[in-house]
Parts: sequence; structure tokens; C-alpha cells
Amino acid sequence: MVKAAQTHHSYKGKPLYWTSPDAQCCNFCGNPDHLAKSCDDRSQQINRNKKYKNIYNRFKPAQHRGNRQQSKKKSFADAVKGKNQSRPGNNNGNNRTPNPNLQNGTTSGGSMHDNQLVDSQLHQVRQMMTELQSMFKGLQAEVTALNRKVDDRIKNKSVSHSPVFKNLSSPNLIDGGDDEEKQEMDYDPSTHDNEAGGEF
Repeated sequence: MVKAAQTHHSYKGKPLYWTSPDAQCCNFCGNPDHLAKSCDDRSQQINRNKKYKNIYNRFKPAQHRGNRQQSKKKSFADAVKGKNQSRPGNNNGNNRTPNPNLQNGTTSGGSMHDNQLVDSQLHQVRQMMTELQSMFKGLQAEVTALNRKVDDRIKNKSVSHSPVFKNLSSPNLIDGGDDEEKQEMDYDPSTHDNEAGGEF
């Protein structure tokens, strides 16, 4: 035992101590030199817990209520004594009389689980869905027709805007012609009207 007491071991960063079985030691850290009420490790942890408790209380949600079971602490004697006595707030509803207004649903509008009401609402939703579906088909047809018109106009514009060259096979161009007479390709401006501000 003397040799074992001279060795130093630790578990999870905390030192382990060798003592006789009947020796008193700290129940918090295991040190035989002091008891739990004067343990430095315990006081540090309590201070750390207070720090976190203050932060928790500061950022606690509004209208927060603590656990009611913790606030109503009762001893073991109270728990044993209360088994034979009935508690005022712990009735299971065995002696309650049923409310006649709630037997067949509420008096104002029937039960929320009424099948007729659900079926009528489902029918209305289906009608609205079919109307929406037909509206979307109409919109799709209009968009398709509009796309075709735009494509046709773009094709017509590109065909009408392509330059038309005339007199490509004139004899002067083939022979080379005179320097005084400059032969150019004729450009037809009538095919390019409304080029800058043309309609679409």
C-alpha cells in the first residue's frame, strides 16, 4: 500500500489517490486532504454554473416559466403519504359529467371532422383547379401564337433586309472596263426601308 501511494495515476486528467477504505475523502475530486464542502474544484464549477445561469436568464425567452416539477419539491415522506389520499388537482375525470353541448360536435357549426363539409370544400377546390388548368391552356396557346408571329416577322425582316445586288454579270465588270467608268454593284435602297426605325 505504501508503494502504491507513492505512484501517481490520473483518469481523464484528474489525479487518482490511494487511501484506506475507511478514510474520508472529498466526494467531488477524491482528494483525501479535504472534504467536499471545502473543495476548490467544486467552488470553481459552481461559479461556472452561476455564470452560465446568468447568461441563460439574460437571454431567456419572454413569458418563460420554469419547470413546475422542480418548483414543487416534496420529500419522500410526502410522496409516500400521498398515495392513500386524493390530491385536489389529480382527478382523472372519473366523476365528471359530460357536457351536452360537446356530445355531437359544437353547437355553432358542427364538428371540424364532418365529412359533408370536407367533401364540399374538396369539390370547390377541384372546380378551381379545373378553371385554372383551362386558363393556363389558353395562356399557353396565346404565348405559342405570339412566338410564331414574332418568328415570322423576324424571318420576313431578315429576308427583306438582305442586300440585293444587280448587274453582277455586266460585260464591263468582266472585261475590266475603263478606269474612267467605275462600275459598282447596284444597291437597291427600296428593300432597306425602315431599317433604323422599322416596325416589329
